[in-house]
Amino acid sequence: MGKRKGLWSPDEDERLRNYIVKHGHGCWTSVAINAGLQRNGKSCRLRWINYLRPGLKRGAFSMAEEDTIFTLHKVLGNKWSQIAQHLAGRSDNEIKNYWHSYLKKRVAKMEVDKSPNLSLPKLFFADWLCLDQDLGHTSNLEDHTCLFDDIHIPIHHFPPQFNTFSQP
Repeated sequence: MGKRKGLWSPDEDERLRNYIVKHGHGCWTSVAINAGLQRNGKSCRLRWINYLRPGLKRGAFSMAEEDTIFTLHKVLGNKWSQIAQHLAGRSDNEIKNYWHSYLKKRVAKMEVDKSPNLSLPKLFFADWLCLDQDLGHTSNLEDHTCLFDDIHIPIHHFPPQFNTFSQP
């Protein structure tokens, strides 16, 4: 018998959820067979990770989450799984889809408009901890770094509107 494709039924979701809660996931190909699903292992893994996993956060992104995505994307680029580690309950796939559907367009519009009123949200930049040197000393800005969790970023990577260390 062939593997089923397309939308998952509520019954399939329930069977997958119940099997994983009772037995764990282990080998995803075995999960598909042992749970009695006519799906391949990859389909079961993606369904679990992106939709059924306990603690998964669904719904609208908060401003703080958007700020985190903006900030980390500027530093990490399209490393969605690394960005997802900083957003509890959000999957890398959901973050990637949100970026490409909404946030990327906003960034592109800001770059075209070059308007200070449409700058990236400043809330998250206030939480950065600056290290290494006396920040009152501005003669060697390249040596200053900022720390966001475990990511070190040279200050010169900040957009100009957030660089409070530049001279007037």
